[in-house]
Amino acid sequence: MTELAFGMLAFAMAGFVQGVAGFGSGIVVMALLPKLWGVDAVVPLSALFSLILNAGLSWHLRAHCQRSEIGGLLLGGAFGVPLGVTFLAQVDSALVTQILGWVLLLFAVWRLSGAASPDREISERWAPVAGLLSGLTAGAYNVGAPALLVYANGRRWERDPFRANLQTIFLILGILLIVSLLVAGLIDTTTLERFAYLAPAGAVGGLLGAGLAQKIPQATFTRLILVLVMLMGISYLI
Repeated sequence: MTELAFGMLAFAMAGFVQGVAGFGSGIVVMALLPKLWGVDAVVPLSALFSLILNAGLSWHLRAHCQRSEIGGLLLGGAFGVPLGVTFLAQVDSALVTQILGWVLLLFAVWRLSGAASPDREISERWAPVAGLLSGLTAGAYNVGAPALLVYANGRRWERDPFRANLQTIFLILGILLIVSLLVAGLIDTTTLERFAYLAPAGAVGGLLGAGLAQKIPQATFTRLILVLVMLMGISYLI
């Protein structure tokens, strides 16, 4: 399989996961493609793909977006993205991924075990903190989901608002990330050429995933999200 063919497959898988769950495209891309082209080349490529994918899904789910829920998250994220591009990339990435892995794994196991109170929600006062952490990891690794997943699950967002809110947040933070990458000189003609080849496959995957998501019951969707969070945590620890 050629590099571009493998890249198209990776983008299709990433788009499908994002379409179903509302997150995960960056994680799939960053798990599969750095061995081909290197992390420095894949981060801007993944960021461009995420931006287009999130724009399409945000429009598709726009009726379900809860603007009152995402304001604090965006405020924190607006500070976090440029800090991530500038500073967090200089920190030991292995340490960061280990911490993220344990947080996600323990959180998912706790929720799946039934130990969490079904009536207790995370206070919205934590939104700027979750947004800041999401922006930091998005800026450094184009992986902004972990902090948002913990917050969104704790706020008990239902299936469609969950996906709509995340897409809107990822879209706006993605614009900030692209601007930061351009200022840093990390998007070049090679990135744009690869993106032109890979993006159509990702778009097809996203459409298929979005169609499937509408058929998943709320209870099943919640368990699916927690299982994906657990697998994400395990992948960071391996």
